[in-house]
Amino acid sequence: MSIPSASSTPTVLSLSALTGGAAPAAQHPLDPITADEIAAAVSLVKAHPKCPTRITFVKVMLLEPEKASVLAFHHAPPHQKPQIDRQAFLVMYHRGSSSTYEAEVSLSRRQVLRLEAVPNVQPPYTLDEYEEIEKLTRQDPRVREVLRRRGITDPDTLKVDAWTVGFFSPDDDPCKRRCKPLLYIATHPDKAKGQNIYGRPVDGLEVTIDVDNMRILSVIETDQLPIPPYDAMAEYSPDFESVRQGFRKDVKPLDVVQPDGPSFTVTGNKVEWQNWSFHVGFNSWEGLTLHLIEYNDTDSGRVRPVLFRASVAEMVVPYGCPRVPNYRKNAFDAGEDGLGRSANPLHMGCNCLGHIQYFNAWMVSSEGQPELVENAVCLHEEDYGILWKHTNWRTDDTEVRRSRRLVISFISTIQNYEYGFFWYFYQDGGIQLEVKLTGILNTTAMATGVDPTADGSGVLIAPNLFAAIHQVC
Repeated sequence: MSIPSASSTPTVLSLSALTGGAAPAAQHPLDPITADEIAAAVSLVKAHPKCPTRITFVKVMLLEPEKASVLAFHHAPPHQKPQIDRQAFLVMYHRGSSSTYEAEVSLSRRQVLRLEAVPNVQPPYTLDEYEEIEKLTRQDPRVREVLRRRGITDPDTLKVDAWTVGFFSPDDDPCKRRCKPLLYIATHPDKAKGQNIYGRPVDGLEVTIDVDNMRILSVIETDQLPIPPYDAMAEYSPDFESVRQGFRKDVKPLDVVQPDGPSFTVTGNKVEWQNWSFHVGFNSWEGLTLHLIEYNDTDSGRVRPVLFRASVAEMVVPYGCPRVPNYRKNAFDAGEDGLGRSANPLHMGCNCLGHIQYFNAWMVSSEGQPELVENAVCLHEEDYGILWKHTNWRTDDTEVRRSRRLVISFISTIQNYEYGFFWYFYQDGGIQLEVKLTGILNTTAMATGVDPTADGSGVLIAPNLFAAIHQVC
């Protein structure tokens, strides 16, 4: 697969953000939050008397106006658009008091409307906490001793994925910030990128962490399971071509060229294509949001409202294996991680082909700084095969109509998995959402000689390496 030619050069919205300039002011009440707005919301909250010092910012996103206000704005003539107060919604965590805070801020009036602690809830782990959890686990002498007994003499090869404890016994308290991480061994720690750590899980070792105080509460060796042997065939990066043979080299370039440009138009965050129109949004929780989806029914002369709002609000991944640690795996990938926060910067050539329109997105760091996700959303057209064809055998005339669809998508990486979210718009008035699961299997170790297929809970994919069945809901 080759990079498309210069005639398919992608367009990126919010170009000033890429050059270090101020993010453009929002022109529509549903435009995603900008860098300037994130900075303003954080500044207002920090200055509020109810805000604790050294608070951690987890989410800063647009607080969407009510539907009636949006529709009034949408249907008003251009010179009579009503003013709608731009507001931000913030989620924060104060480790010192183990408190989760929510805030609502009027960006238009530069005013904090609400700031309060919310009892008995926990926000997602921050990226800083992920790094602290890995470092803490790696340095623990009890963990190092278990690794030594299993043949791992370099503790720096230990990689840690933070998972919430869930609620499976009286000892689990979902109102406390607790973690039971999953552990893996990196065979090539000198490789900066590309290696598959999920081929060598460390199981039979249960570590419980108090994330508030960043201390390990317990280290329990539940089973002396072997660490699966290294298998070079698990490597997926060309960086490992010297150790793994057989990377495909027989695919010739496939170029997608649109010399006259695309059939869609983009004005701000509004997209128009064929008879479709919609507004593109993005936030750290759901990722891509689509608003005001309409279809221009030219036969009746009506613009038909189809959907006011479309998104993936949550994704639950329950595992179906009763063995430790699989029974604890029940991820809420939007609520516990954030589909938008985990979004990939997309690149032309593999993620998207053809004439591309990219949309950037802004997230927030733990310290409250705006962080750019470049090319978070990809918009392009795809040829979708033959839509209709007929040959008149009497006259030998042939007519063919090809089908085309509009694709708007984003991809999130949540530890070992990638989830691709693809909204398709068709010329016949159809809409389709497709979620593609890719990435790497979630794995656990298996004792030699054990048949994991006996109870139907998974399959053995390599020596001592087990993948449990699970669902995506």
